[in-house]
This record gives sequence, structure tokens and C-alpha cells, in this order.
Amino acid sequence: MRRVVPIFSFAVVCVSLSGCWQGITREVLATVLSVRGEAAWAMEGRNDVRPITSQTKFGTGSIVRTFQDAQVDVTLLPGTLARISGNSELKIEKLRLTKDGNETEDGMRSRVVSVQLNRGKISALFQRRDESEMRFTIGTRQATISADENCLFQVQEEETKTRVTCVRGKIYVSQANRETVMEGGYFQEWPLERLTAIAAADDARGQIDVSDALEAERKLQELQSKQRLRLPF
Repeated sequence: MRRVVPIFSFAVVCVSLSGCWQGITREVLATVLSVRGEAAWAMEGRNDVRPITSQTKFGTGSIVRTFQDAQVDVTLLPGTLARISGNSELKIEKLRLTKDGNETEDGMRSRVVSVQLNRGKISALFQRRDESEMRFTIGTRQATISADENCLFQVQEEETKTRVTCVRGKIYVSQANRETVMEGGYFQEWPLERLTAIAAADDARGQIDVSDALEAERKLQELQSKQRLRLPF
């Protein structure tokens, strides 16, 4: 009987250590920072469409739709901000945090964001805050765009093509088993007309895309700062 207690205690410790090592993973909800115009959301496969307000929170499986001249600014996860422009449809596929089991920022192990842009435009600001694993992926019909370090970029899904503009940092674009790296200041369209990215400064629309993304970044950061000031701690 004396041997049973130490063995049982050792087993409990092992399980506890294993749990801490794997971390605790949970699905989280996006936070709406601001909304302009008419926008709505619903869970995939359901008909209970609801208007988006500043109090709305949506998570995995949600489909967000914006109408003409509408605009929704959101925090998808800490460090991942996005502006959904008018006439867009975005499906939230994954919003996931993994932590060491405590509520402190230091306990963060990974952040994973995955969305599908079915139509329209999204401007995304990705900010690394610590050494935890971070991954942000936007899927479209033509390509998959991902980021794992600080960057600002814009994705536009049109009827026949996908247009991606990297304003700052670096993003990865996968299409037909081929991955390319796009640096800040360049854009590209799929299906490919040119194998290499084009300097946004040399293209009239590219210049507009960069200006639009920079304005979205400015507003998103402003809204994020205001949200932090409203927190009760």
C-alpha cells in the first residue's frame, strides 16, 4: 500500500506536465471594432441572419456579409486586425488560441486565424507580439495567402480573378502547388498573367490599393487603442 501512493502521485504529476506541454486550445470570437453601413452575419447552414453591430461577436463557422458602401473593422485575434469592405463575403474557418493553461499573455503558445474570402475585399494587419507561433491564412478561389510575421496586405476576390497587394512585410501565396513570396510594395493577380509580382508604385490601381490599406491600418490601430482604454483592467 505504501508503494501505491508514490506511484499514483508520480502518475498525476506526469499527466499534469503533459497537459501543460500540450497547452489548452480553445476557439475564440472575433470582436467588432466598428461598423458602417449595412452588414450581417449568420452561422453556416442556418437562416437566422443577424445585423452586425458594435456588440456583435462571431466565431468559427460564421459567414459575414457586407453590402454596398458598408465596412466592418474587426479584431480576429490579438495581433490580427482586418477591415472587411463593402460587397464582401467572408467565412470564418478557424479562430484558435493555445495557451499554457493560464490567463497571462506570457502563457500564449500559438494563434491561428483562417478565413475564406468568397468575394469582395479585406485589408489585414498582422502584428507579432511575442515568440508564440502565429499563422494567418486567407483562402480564395484562385490562391491561398498566408502570413506568419508582421505585415500589412490586401486581398481582393473578383468574379474572374484574385488580386493580392503586400504593402509592408512579407506574405506567402500558394496556387496550384506553387508557393511564392511577395514582399512589401508589390502586387500580383491570379490566374497569373505575369510570373513575377509588379511594383505597386508603377501601377495606378496599385497605388490606390496601397493608400487604401494604409488608411485601413491607421483606423484599425486607432480603434484598437480605444478598445484597450475601455477595458476594466
